[in-house]
Amino acid sequence: MCAMRQKLPGSLSAVLGRSVALSSGLRTGTGFDFLGYKSGFPPCCRRYIHQSQTNSKKAKSPARSIVVTKTKDLPPALKHRAGKPKSSSNPEEPAKNEKQDKREPLPELFRKYRYPFVGSIVAGSLFMAYASYLITAFVQTSSSAACCGAHPNPDAAAQDDYDETLRQTEPAQPTGLPPTISRATASEFDTGLDWPEWLMGVTKIRQSLAAECRGDVLEVAVGTGRNFKYYDWDDIADVEPNLRVVRRLEKRRDMKLARDQEVEMTSYTGVDVSADVLEIARTRIRTLVPGMKTLLRKGRTKEEEEAGNAQFREAGFEEFLNLQGDKLRLVRADVHNGLPLPPSLSVNSEASGPPPTEEPTRYDVIVQTFGLCSVSSPKRLLANMADVLKPQTGRMLLLEHGRGNWGFVNNVLDKLAPTHFQRFGCWWNRDIERIVRDAASEVPGLEVVSIKRPGVLQAGTTLLIELRVRSDETKDGAAAAVSKPT
Repeated sequence: MCAMRQKLPGSLSAVLGRSVALSSGLRTGTGFDFLGYKSGFPPCCRRYIHQSQTNSKKAKSPARSIVVTKTKDLPPALKHRAGKPKSSSNPEEPAKNEKQDKREPLPELFRKYRYPFVGSIVAGSLFMAYASYLITAFVQTSSSAACCGAHPNPDAAAQDDYDETLRQTEPAQPTGLPPTISRATASEFDTGLDWPEWLMGVTKIRQSLAAECRGDVLEVAVGTGRNFKYYDWDDIADVEPNLRVVRRLEKRRDMKLARDQEVEMTSYTGVDVSADVLEIARTRIRTLVPGMKTLLRKGRTKEEEEAGNAQFREAGFEEFLNLQGDKLRLVRADVHNGLPLPPSLSVNSEASGPPPTEEPTRYDVIVQTFGLCSVSSPKRLLANMADVLKPQTGRMLLLEHGRGNWGFVNNVLDKLAPTHFQRFGCWWNRDIERIVRDAASEVPGLEVVSIKRPGVLQAGTTLLIELRVRSDETKDGAAAAVSKPT
């Protein structure tokens, strides 16, 4: 290169020297002052050289650590910039920082999600407890079946009369009186049903049944009165008549019913054969129905009990409780022998609505919960209920348990039936749907409106049934069409 410069003219030699210097400076990224050519470049070239030097120094300088300063320590002019995070050259660093920020201590997580966490634990515990109960009862079945005889299996019978089938296959006939219930154990028995009924959804079904009760209501197999807290007692309660009228008008307006249609219970009659469970029902009425604490003592006297027992032995029924002029009654009776009629027209107050054209002799609604499994002749009981139900407009609402939709479930019911009967006095493996349909085909005017099997945990063993009477064919006694059991 030096030899070539010596042979060239002076002007060409100067240009070549500057080109070499420029290429060296651009390649190394250093300044050009030591060559003496920087000052001779045009302004555009000098800006380019300066920018190249600056970028080279930034690339070689090590990364500096970021010092986080609290916003309150910054000058006011810089506080608005403190919340803006600086961009990082490493794309993985923001993701790591974000994950670290999202990590929360265990106590903080429990405080934030404590309700779902506790709910999951409770639901799992309830399911495990129920499964344990079924397994334990299944294991203990063999010993119970040995003392009670072979368990009934209605599916195995091929007879047409299902009542006769039950009498032949069931080792013991239910009487409506659970063997384990006495005056001392009735309250404990009633409390022991709270948790199983809530778990299986029976409590919710009771509420829906009670909401359908209007007019003159009869409850068969009332037991301890587990439906009482869901009834509308406004028209029966001991409150000011004017207040009852106002509340009744409000309900008519809200429900948009016809003027002559009942919107609440105008009378209530509960029937059961056990005096021990009726004592619990009497206590519930005193507690739940407004105004009853002043009209009803806590318990019956010994003289009243003796007189009631004598009446039951002689006449087959006992007027266990009668308040508000027959509008609130509890009757002790055997439902196989007939059912009491509703109160007469004279006891209904003006607050109950406009008087009907004729004296009511039948009920608007008949309710029964878990009764067909506890009587010796369920078909005759259905005939007796049809005999006191209003034709066309009356409704018969039944909540029962029996055989389900699947064979393996029915096998479990058959194996556990003796144990269940010893405790509750009912055969829960009866074919309730067949009982109802057979009765509808034999009792004049009785027809099935609907049969539903609500719930998932029940596996089809819980039945919600509605029946009605088509015409006045039962006026002379529908029960006469069904022979009395021997």
